[in-house]
Amino acid sequence: MTTNVKRATNFLNGYLSFATSRIIGLLFVMIFITVTGCAPQHHHAFKQFNTESRDEIISIQGYVADSSDAKELGEAWNLLIAEMSKKPGFVSGYLSEGVGDSKLVLAHSTWENLESLRNAFSDKKILELESKLPKIQFEHLFNVGTLANYQGKTEAKPMELYMDTTNSQGVTLINSFEVPIGKLEESIKYWEACRDFLENEPGYISTKLHRSIKDNAKFQLVNVAIWESPQAFMKASKRMGEELGVPPTEGLIPNASLYSVIRN
Repeated sequence: MTTNVKRATNFLNGYLSFATSRIIGLLFVMIFITVTGCAPQHHHAFKQFNTESRDEIISIQGYVADSSDAKELGEAWNLLIAEMSKKPGFVSGYLSEGVGDSKLVLAHSTWENLESLRNAFSDKKILELESKLPKIQFEHLFNVGTLANYQGKTEAKPMELYMDTTNSQGVTLINSFEVPIGKLEESIKYWEACRDFLENEPGYISTKLHRSIKDNAKFQLVNVAIWESPQAFMKASKRMGEELGVPPTEGLIPNASLYSVIRN
């Protein structure tokens, strides 16, 4: 009888200990959700939609998908991001799998500001496409780089590496620029300073700067210039580098080459 009582007592103590740990764990989760607002399976980001923010925004969603579901998720998300990319203010979007045997899939899209994101998700087609995705495990919005910001510098290669200077006939320079976020106007002013210098150089004929009509284009600015010869352009560019006196826009990456007309 005593043995049975001891067994019952031990079982009861073990059960109470297990139940207590579960209750404490549940309380901890509830406190965490209350403090951070990052509840799994809860669109806390929708609450953030009502806040005021003019900074660039990253919208992040987390999904759980095994290998058999990941392909289906990718196909559905590609349809969604293709539609989102048509909206004003869209910058970029990625869908990334966890490393190793992780089942976590992370989706994030970048927008010029919160208003752009709000406007995009007022579109019924986007909401319909989003509804075809798996259940979101967590979701949050972030301001980009408001606490700290670092962008690795990319050095532009010398212009002559892109060009065949053996051609002595008239040529067209096409220079596509990757413009750093928030530095479009600064980049245009730098181009204007270069134009003002080069238009007085021997061999210069004309130049025009073009801006992409799509906000998320990789090359926001494209310069098209006509020169009498590659040699004239190279000499003028070298002299400009020595005498311009205006520093290039930090982070502005040129992608330049010379072309000759082959068809009219």
